[in-house]
Parts: sequence; structure tokens; C-alpha cells
Amino acid sequence: MGVEGDAHLGETVRHRSRVAQDPTQPNLRQVHLIHSELHEELRLAGFDVSYGQMGENITTRGIRLLDFPTGTRRNG
Repeated sequence: MGVEGDAHLGETVRHRSRVAQDPTQPNLRQVHLIHSELHEELRLAGFDVSYGQMGENITTRGIRLLDFPTGTRRNG
């Protein structure tokens, strides 16, 4: 379902542009993960980015998130 308190929590889309297209679309991105290494890369490139600013619910370190196939789930 997503993260409690997040604006996008739920079974259907919540983002304004997606709701405008079709509010019955399934919410396919329930939890947004970003690796902290990306924050570091962006800072080195001159961007002033802080945790949570890119809309992530969870920031990880040392997990190769980009290697996960689309639809990866953790059950249990």
C-alpha cells in the first residue's frame, strides 16, 4: 500500500498529472527508494540535494537498487 503519511499511499494513483489522465490507474510505485550514493554523486556534480528532497520514502546505502528488476517485492 505504501508508506503511512505519504501523499501517494493507496491502491490508485495520487499524483495530480496521473489522476487527471485516469484516477483509476493502479499505483505501481508504492515505496520510493533512492540510494544515498546518488545523493553523493549529485553533490559532487554541484547540486545541493538533501535527503527526502527527491521524493524518496527510504534512503539506502550499499544496496544495489538499480540492479533490482522492475516489480521486485519483499514478502514476509
